Amino acid sequence: MDKIIDVHCHLGDVLYPNGGSLIEKRGVKKKFVLDIVSLSEITLHKYAYTGDVHSGLVNKLDIKSGIARSSAATLENFQKSMERAGISACACMPIPPNVTFADLLPAAKKDPRIIPFTGVDYTKTYDIEAALAADVASGAKGLKLHPILQCIKLTDKKVFDTVEAFAPHRLPILMHTGIADYYFKR
Repeated sequence: MDKIIDVHCHLGDVLYPNGGSLIEKRGVKKKFVLDIVSLSEITLHKYAYTGDVHSGLVNKLDIKSGIARSSAATLENFQKSMERAGISACACMPIPPNVTFADLLPAAKKDPRIIPFTGVDYTKTYDIEAALAADVASGAKGLKLHPILQCIKLTDKKVFDTVEAFAPHRLPILMHTGIADYYFKR
């Protein structure tokens, strides 16, 4: 049987503080919403939404869908989803400070199909190079940067410094790029 590796997935609620505490919860069900991403997947993207997805109804549905998926991202649901889709392994991405490598590591130890990545918490000051080295020594297999959710520009010197600090590990770096909305504007 062929191995299928998902190169980008999440455990825990990456959208809200202390999202890692969700990982070990059991019996969590995804809130029912009209999930346009799931609908697109079911139809193999045959009817993918088009046009300006960052305004109007489509954007609101996309945000609601993302919030519903993130708030149900438990290990239990994750494993069920992997089994349904025939996924052999997955690269699991933290988005500090909401979900960290430390949150992902226990799940990866329980389920060897989970390939944990590390991340950087730009909300605090610390020795990023030493923290990344410690995470790699503990099993991190790459680095995830998400400038939008981490409220930092991809071109910020801190991001460049992070990439330079991680480069000696010769592991993958995944960066979220593009335009996306994750929250409703107040």
